[in-house]
Amino acid sequence: ITHLTPMSNGAPMDLLQGYTPGQKAPPTPMRVAEPPTPGQVEGNTAPPKRQIDSIEIQGLYLDNPKEAEVIDDFFNNLIKSDQFAIDIKAKNKLISRRSTPDNLTWAYGYTITLPLKHPIELP
Repeated sequence: ITHLTPMSNGAPMDLLQGYTPGQKAPPTPMRVAEPPTPGQVEGNTAPPKRQIDSIEIQGLYLDNPKEAEVIDDFFNNLIKSDQFAIDIKAKNKLISRRSTPDNLTWAYGYTITLPLKHPIELP
């Protein structure tokens, strides 16, 4: 794994929004988003809450006898986690980049997006 990117509604999130470089970032507790309570009004005018609803993983794998199949093995192990809401039928959509060995580079890239079962609400 070379990059982990928090995502919200399919777009990368800026977790340091409002942070000034050189200043110590204040501790910001994260909590799991609460499910809507019965009777909540759908037309609520409150601003939408910032939340991480998925994580994008980018990484590299080396030349090996299984080649790009190691990405499938990694993905299959991730779907066993109770932290992710992964539908095996969406595998091709969730693995959005998979480089194939070409004997020209030393490592090959991949990108996997993992939807969280319980989004993380941000302050």
